[in-house]
Amino acid sequence: MRYIKRKLLIAAIVVCILAILVIVVLALRNNQLNAAAGRASALPGDADITKLPKQDSAGGDGPQTVLDPSNIDLNRTPRENEPEDTDEPAPEPVNLPEELIPSPAEERPEPTKTREEILAYYEGLFQQFWDYYTVRVSELAEQAKAEYRALPEEERTSDKKKEIVYGKIDVLTAVEAECDANVDYILSELAAELEGIGEDTSVVEEYRAEYKARKNSLQNEYIERFQNSVK
Repeated sequence: MRYIKRKLLIAAIVVCILAILVIVVLALRNNQLNAAAGRASALPGDADITKLPKQDSAGGDGPQTVLDPSNIDLNRTPRENEPEDTDEPAPEPVNLPEELIPSPAEERPEPTKTREEILAYYEGLFQQFWDYYTVRVSELAEQAKAEYRALPEEERTSDKKKEIVYGKIDVLTAVEAECDANVDYILSELAAELEGIGEDTSVVEEYRAEYKARKNSLQNEYIERFQNSVK
C-alpha cells in the first residue's frame, strides 16, 4: 500500500512539472507573437516616412524631413544661379557670299522702314539667293556631262553615266544642306526686322513654303533629266 502511494505521488509531481512546462511554452509563444506584431506595425507601409533620423553636426540624431512626392512642383521656375534650358542658337550664314547677307537697314540703297519696304528688299534678296544656288547646281550637272564626254567612246555607257552622276550626290547633298541653312538665316533676319517694327511675321512661313516648293521642282527637273539621259 505504501508502495502504491509513492507511485501516485511521483505521477502527480510529473503531471505538475509538465503543466508548468506547458504554461511556460505558451507564455514564450505569446511574447513572440506580440513582438512580431510590433515589428509589423513599424513597417514603411504604416510608418510616417516624412521624418527619418539624421546625424547632426555634433554626431547626434535629429529629425530629417524627407521629400514628399505630393509637394513636387513640376512647373517650378529655376532658382537663382540655377542653369536654365536655353533656346536653340540663332541661325548663322554658311559660306554665303557677302552680297547675299542682309545688310544693315541704314546701309541699303532704298529705305526699309515699313512692312512693304522690308518685304520688297527681302524678295529681291531671295531672288538673287535662288539664282546663286541654281547656278551652283547647274555647274555640277555640267561637270558631270564634261566628265562623261571626256571618256573614250567605248566607255560611254549608261552604267558609266550613272557612276559619274552618283559620284556627285555627296556634293549635291552638301550644297542642299548649305542652302537650307542660309534660308533659315535669311528668314530669321526678316522675322527680326518685322518684329522690330511690330509687324506680324506669318509671311516668313509663306516664304519658307515657297522655297521648299521651288527646291522640289528643281530636284524633279534634274531627276527627269538624269532618267532621260541614261535610257
